[in-house]
Amino acid sequence: NPALDAPYDDIDLQHAIAQEHWYVCGYKMSMRHPVTEETHKLFFDAEPDTTMFRVVVKANLTMPMANNLVESVAKAFEFLEAHGKGYSSHPHHAYKDGHKAC
Repeated sequence: NPALDAPYDDIDLQHAIAQEHWYVCGYKMSMRHPVTEETHKLFFDAEPDTTMFRVVVKANLTMPMANNLVESVAKAFEFLEAHGKGYSSHPHHAYKDGHKAC
């Protein structure tokens, strides 16, 4: 949520969740035109800088596994809040233009 003005972004959140061995990928609700390089909305009701996160699960997902996912997301937010901008500046997690986690 850009209104929160968090010191981390969607890529940082993906990395933090991955530390708990979950693969949760974020997708921007926009696309870049291949010729004009302009950014366009994908949906009329979503701003282009909005991110949607997708979790793909198998049919054998159990309630303990689902609980672990929820706990892992909560831990990721706690970790990012505790590290603030320091997380992005750490060389191992440094954000680079065009970097994609997924």
